[in-house]
Amino acid sequence: MISVFLNGVLQVPGFDYRTGEGTIMFTTPPPAGSHVTIKVAAPTEKTTILKTDGRTYLFPLVSDFARYTALKALLDDAARYHDHPAVADVFERLQVVMALVKENGRS
Repeated sequence: MISVFLNGVLQVPGFDYRTGEGTIMFTTPPPAGSHVTIKVAAPTEKTTILKTDGRTYLFPLVSDFARYTALKALLDDAARYHDHPAVADVFERLQVVMALVKENGRS
């Protein structure tokens, strides 16, 4: 989940800004000297604070969030086809790998 603040005021997604692949695009550039705070809650919370120049309306997201979003989209697509034999096989293998990782630690 993303929360975007402009000078401490929570912005409304789809109205004040939109998110794209690895970016946040404001409808209009925030005024010069404003502070944009971007909080990304997944997979772990990260906060980015940017100072604006009055012309820029496109800002980068934390790269971990872009990776998380891409992975989530892939898993959502795969879940739609969970009954396909190849997808079912990959999910079964992934479950085994995840069980081993959880048992033996992250590294």
